[in-house]
Amino acid sequence: MREFMAESFGRNRSRQPLLDGKGSRRRQSSGRNHSRTEAFRSRPITVRPGSAGSFLFQLDSQADHDEADPAGLLADPPRMALRPCLSRRPGGVLPPGTGAAAKADGNLPARKGAALQCGCRSCGPRGQPACRKDSIMEAARAICIGFDVGKSAHRACAVSRASGEMLFNEALEDREGPIDETLALAGEGALVVVDQKRSIGALALERARAAGMEVAYLPGLAMKRARDMFPGAAKTDEMDAEVIARTAIGMPRCLRPAAEDADSGAEVRLPASRRRFPTECSTQSKDRLRSALLEVDPAFEAAVDLGAAWQVGVLSRFGGALGIAAAGRRGHRAFAVKKSGAPEAAADGLWDAALASAKSGGPHTAAEDAAVRMLAERIAEDLARAASVRESMDAPLADDAVCRAMLAVPGIGPKAASALVAGVDIGLLSSHDKLASFTGLAPSNRRSGTSLDSASSSKAGNKELKNPLVFSCNSLVGADNGFGRYYDACRARGTGRNKALKAVARKRLKVAFAVMRDARPYVRA
Repeated sequence: MREFMAESFGRNRSRQPLLDGKGSRRRQSSGRNHSRTEAFRSRPITVRPGSAGSFLFQLDSQADHDEADPAGLLADPPRMALRPCLSRRPGGVLPPGTGAAAKADGNLPARKGAALQCGCRSCGPRGQPACRKDSIMEAARAICIGFDVGKSAHRACAVSRASGEMLFNEALEDREGPIDETLALAGEGALVVVDQKRSIGALALERARAAGMEVAYLPGLAMKRARDMFPGAAKTDEMDAEVIARTAIGMPRCLRPAAEDADSGAEVRLPASRRRFPTECSTQSKDRLRSALLEVDPAFEAAVDLGAAWQVGVLSRFGGALGIAAAGRRGHRAFAVKKSGAPEAAADGLWDAALASAKSGGPHTAAEDAAVRMLAERIAEDLARAASVRESMDAPLADDAVCRAMLAVPGIGPKAASALVAGVDIGLLSSHDKLASFTGLAPSNRRSGTSLDSASSSKAGNKELKNPLVFSCNSLVGADNGFGRYYDACRARGTGRNKALKAVARKRLKVAFAVMRDARPYVRA
């Protein structure tokens, strides 16, 4: 309940033009109407929230005013319902005790971007704190906050679940203080939805969990498709935040769980992500190295096997074909065989290919040797770093009960087991069908009346989980167990090799789901 002086009410009444009987404007008389207006100006108004977002304004009856009004000018005070100002969207909503009034009293300063009245009859004088902020935030406790997260700043949009009204849409820094201040406006019953649950969106989820709120994650592709259903072609942070909030309210099935990692899961997930980075870097360096060798001599490039560590060491030591030939056969064999442990036949084969390339008269230069040496050194460093990360993952995997149980599943090794433990929160999946859909092993069905009826492999899903699950089924080909016999049956029906491997991976995923759910090793019946 808030009180305002009736000065604005009287001023708005005095602004209304009066017409005489002939339809022309005339000035307001200074008689009874003027006295009534002056009485209204000195009398407080009580504001109460009404239904459907409206507000009730009523003049309070006070003894001193009644005594000062013997003529009955203030009898039967007016009662009217005014809706909130919809002339523009507020830039923010202030909690009670803040804003211009609190700033004048020496309390908290007014927040930047606070919603101010526009001066219309619903709001009152221009420049005052908006009359709707307290009642809306008090009545709409169950709201959804959509965060369009960014590196240095976020955009937060709050929408009421009951009425669908936008409560605020404002920018805030990626810091704990501004995030906590925004979350405090909604209360503990709010749902916080982000478009990235890792990296730049981690702090928003962490502060929401600390405030006791529910959290969820809207994938980027789903948000992009949902934005196409909204009017307008603009792509702004303000619009993205509103799309996230309204999609979470209208289509909750699009949301993904954003569960908090346990200590054991974080110890497996973080090293797994660090292992992927050097592996990707080494693959990029290998592609650039092969491009450099292919430009000079395709025959020498075909003779080089970058999967052999000793050949990478030879290239990092001597460079290209010209550098290997300049080192001589004895120097090459001493480094490749004695120091790197290469087979003598393979070392001699690389020497012959390098010597033939050097004598071919190709465009061999010193710059080529320098580039080959630099790329080979980078490949060796990335492979060594990936090996050290794999060693650091052995201890957490050995201590994790689910990882130990997963190793008993046929065809599941340490890499596939660590990928499943690090990438799947099994407590959020109700069945193996959900796990198959998450990993992309569920078939994609297309049916429409009598004209379309087909089923194909899904191209969606988590590729980091799908690839090891499918490729590890190669070890089950010809195996004397149920999975090997199922592969043979698929091939006998005319199914291709790749589709048969995916079918075996889908069948084995039922066992993997039960093992992860119960944390018990697989026992062959």
